[in-house]
Amino acid sequence: MFPRVVTRPTSSFAAGAADVETAGPAVLAAATDAATAQGLVVRDIKEKKKNGEATKDDVDAAVALLVALKAAVAALENGGAAQGAAQGAKPDDAKGDKKGADVGVTPKSEDFGRWYLDVIRECELADYGKYFPLNTFLRLIAHTILTFLFTISGPARGTMVIRPYGYALWEAIQRWMDLRFKESGVENAYFPQLIPYSFIAKEQSHVEGFAPELAIVTQGGGKVLEEPLVVRPTSETIVNHMFSQWIQSYRDLPLLMNQWANVHRWEMRTRPFIRTLEFLWQEGAEGAFPNTTFRRLTDCPYSYQKRRLTSDCLRIHITTD
Repeated sequence: MFPRVVTRPTSSFAAGAADVETAGPAVLAAATDAATAQGLVVRDIKEKKKNGEATKDDVDAAVALLVALKAAVAALENGGAAQGAAQGAKPDDAKGDKKGADVGVTPKSEDFGRWYLDVIRECELADYGKYFPLNTFLRLIAHTILTFLFTISGPARGTMVIRPYGYALWEAIQRWMDLRFKESGVENAYFPQLIPYSFIAKEQSHVEGFAPELAIVTQGGGKVLEEPLVVRPTSETIVNHMFSQWIQSYRDLPLLMNQWANVHRWEMRTRPFIRTLEFLWQEGAEGAFPNTTFRRLTDCPYSYQKRRLTSDCLRIHITTD
C-alpha cells in the first residue's frame, strides 16, 4: 500500500547500543557508580514507603531505573569483552556475537514488547527525540531505560516524534476517512485546544474520568489566569457549548461535524502509537432529531466508516459474535 525504498541512517534507538563497543573504563565506572547510587535510592524510598512518605509508584519507578542501570553496566561489560575478542580474532571469525547490538527485529514470540519497538525503529515510524546529552554513557542509559519500559519518549516525557513515514501513514488514513465522511454529509471544523476548566467541571463524568490525566494551564503572558484552562483531553464539552448556540430550532438539524486534532492526556505509562501524552485523532459530533441520533452515531457516518477503514483500507479481518 505504501511502497518505500530508502537507505536508512543509524537511528537514535541504536545509538546507545552501538556505543557499547567503544565505551572505555571511565564510562563503565560511571555506570557502575550510578547503579550503586540508585540502589541506595531504592532502599531509601522503600523505607519511606513503610512510613507513608512514598507511594508504590515511587518505588516502582526507582526500581525500574535501577534495573535499567544494572542492564547498562552489563551491556558495557559484555560490549568490552566482545570488542577484545574481536581484536584478537581472525578475519574469518569476524562475525562475532551481536547480542548487545540493537539491530534487526526481535521475534514476536520471544518478546512482544521489544518486537513492537523494533518494528517501529526499523520502519522509522517514530523516535523519542534527542533530549539526553550526547555523551556515550547517557545515550546508553536512555536506550536501556526505554527498552526496559517498552516506551518511547520525546523531549517532553511521555511524548514521541512521529517521523515522516509514520506521519505519511496517518495522512493516508486521514485522507481515506475524510473523503468518506464528506460523502456522508459531514463537515470539518476545528475547536480550541484550550478549554475553560468550568466546561469540564460542568460534566461530573468528565471530571472523574479525566482529572488524573488533565494538563492545566494556570499562567499566561506572565500573569495568573482568572480561570484555569485545560489542554484538550477531548472536545465534547466545548462542542456541546457551541452546538447549544448554533442549534436554535429543528431547521438547524442535522448538524454533522468532524474534527482532526491532537489531544493531551497525562499518561504515567506510555507506548508509541497506543498511548502517549499527546496523540492525533479524529472526533465526530452530531446534532440530530432524538429518534435518529442513536442510529446515525452507531451506523453512519462515524462508526460505519471506521469499520470500513479497518476492513477495506487496512485489510484487518473483524470477527463478530
